[in-house]
Amino acid sequence: MFLKSLFLMNDMGNNILEKKRANYISHFKDGVEDAMFDSDQYENKKSSAYYKKGYIFGSELMKKRKEENEK
Repeated sequence: MFLKSLFLMNDMGNNILEKKRANYISHFKDGVEDAMFDSDQYENKKSSAYYKKGYIFGSELMKKRKEENEK
């Protein structure tokens, strides 16, 4: 019984972490997409650190792409 409840508690913790990770990745991807296709930050997501990181990453990719095309 103890092992079963321990397993369930661990499983619940994993589900919570998975949901958080999925949310972080979703915000990051939104930031990359906005930087590459919209060129503007989406006001409602500016407060997310992962959105900002994705936006910066997407902006850097676009800059590199532009530099490569100019060669």
